[in-house]
Amino acid sequence: MYIFYGIILIASGIFVASFGTVLFRFALAALGFGAGAILSWWFTASQPDMIRILISIGVGGIAAVVLYMLARVGVYIAGGVLGLVLAFLIVALLGTKNPALNGALLVAGAGVSGYFGPRLGSLIIALATGAAGAFQIVYGLALVFGERIAPNTLPSELLGGLLALSVFFIITAISAISQSRPRVAVVGRSR
Repeated sequence: MYIFYGIILIASGIFVASFGTVLFRFALAALGFGAGAILSWWFTASQPDMIRILISIGVGGIAAVVLYMLARVGVYIAGGVLGLVLAFLIVALLGTKNPALNGALLVAGAGVSGYFGPRLGSLIIALATGAAGAFQIVYGLALVFGERIAPNTLPSELLGGLLALSVFFIITAISAISQSRPRVAVVGRSR
């Protein structure tokens, strides 16, 4: 079951990292799905795996619909998502095992970055979709390949491994750079 769930997260992450600025409303839906699914998977750790998958897909679907409808405040949401991913990175690098501290850091990261997100303009969308897509891809890879990608598959500990951290930064950089450069239309010459 982890493989199926991991493939869904990888596909969602690839879509977000590739088309975040071009199809922003749909990327918001994919971000909502990924964030809802990952967080509900994390909070339902005591449940059997099949129940966790069903709850995660259900919560992810609800979050996808909600974020799709909230596209007007998408810059704030993108800022919050970027802050959440950066908070996951900080929690993993600090290696804290205190759930209350980890939760406070995640909420603070999402809140502060969500508030200041619009000040970065359209750059925040490229950064947020690149980082969130990369996080979804790495988390999906960790679920599919298990211990080879990341020693722990908890979202708060995911980016603590060197391989997972390297893949995260590479995908984030490629995605953010490719989405932030101006689009140039190619027009064919007719003779």
